Amino acid sequence: MAAEGAEEERLMVLRMLEAGKITAAEAAELLKALGHAGRPAPPHWPPGEAWEMHRGGFHRPRLGRGIKALVREVVDFLPFDVGPLVGPFEGRSYRFQEAVEGAFAPGAGTIRLDVKGGRALVLRAWDQPGFKVLLNRRAFGEDEEDARRNAAELGGVRYGKDFLEIDAGRSLWGRMAVEAWLPASFTYDAQVRSRNGRVEVEGLSFGRLEAGTHNGRVRLDGCRACSADAFATNGSIWARVSAERFSAMAGNGSVMLEPGTDRSGEYRVRSHNGSIEVLLRPGPGVGYRVEAQTSLGRVRCEDLPDLEVERQRTGVVGDWLLCRTHGFDQQPVKVSVSAMSSRGRVRLGCAGAGPGPGSWQAGPQGEPPAQPPSGPSAGQGGAGPEAPPPEQPGAGGEA
Repeated sequence: MAAEGAEEERLMVLRMLEAGKITAAEAAELLKALGHAGRPAPPHWPPGEAWEMHRGGFHRPRLGRGIKALVREVVDFLPFDVGPLVGPFEGRSYRFQEAVEGAFAPGAGTIRLDVKGGRALVLRAWDQPGFKVLLNRRAFGEDEEDARRNAAELGGVRYGKDFLEIDAGRSLWGRMAVEAWLPASFTYDAQVRSRNGRVEVEGLSFGRLEAGTHNGRVRLDGCRACSADAFATNGSIWARVSAERFSAMAGNGSVMLEPGTDRSGEYRVRSHNGSIEVLLRPGPGVGYRVEAQTSLGRVRCEDLPDLEVERQRTGVVGDWLLCRTHGFDQQPVKVSVSAMSSRGRVRLGCAGAGPGPGSWQAGPQGEPPAQPPSGPSAGQGGAGPEAPPPEQPGAGGEA
């Protein structure tokens, strides 16, 4: 009976340690005082980590449980409140989805579009008169209600007759991804910026476009713009655009460019640490002038009919090439490209034969843009919490 009582007391000590009521050092002292000599604790007992009795011996529980115990011990030790820092370690992860629908004024000119934050920002064109935005939130919480409150603080949507603002905020308690379908009949002045995620824009027309991310990829597919800039601090850039002026800068990643043939334009692409690929679409009425340079790499020019090399310099570690279409100055559509990579190769290739100016198609291979789902679906996380029903604001509002 005495042995059974001692064993129960030892288990009680371990449960208190797991619950965070005592520290690992205190538990060790209590076990020592109880005379736990037959089953010694592991020689190197990590501070703040709970150990359990299992089949007559000690075993380490899941890594997540040990991390949470360690975080709780550190938080209790600090003299100031750092509760928000432990959000991802406490509770479960829940997913919520919300749909916001609205419409711009029929006579509105250029629509101001501002999309920022978020893990993923995806904008697509469609043939509907109004727009639709899906906010996909993931939040942590002790229970569904707590996670729902945290998700509501991540950001939202504001819009009016000639503007749309999407704040896909991110905090230690959660993050949000955005999918938006916008009317193809409008022209937009847009800033689309993600701190830590991808940016994708398909089939839209812009007066001015700035799209970038600090940690992720940027994809511009079938976009038209008077002026457009793309940047990726740590990621790649993929651009199939038609612009009067376009620039792309990748700090640590590759760049792919296919310039449009429906208008004259100047394109400037740079990569500090990655390769560059320029795909040209030769055809009647389209002239190209391409300057390619590498500091540490090679320039390759292949499968480009009617492209004449004017000047070329091959160094020990870098190349420089200047070429243009025969009769460039007489072509109705003139496309100038400047491509430079500090550490990587530059390749000039052919995107396929084109029938001439104005044939460049928006959207993936000229296909109509994908349609969004007819309505939002309930998000799921853990046991599958239900998302709240979507709100349907009026012609102008905030979500």
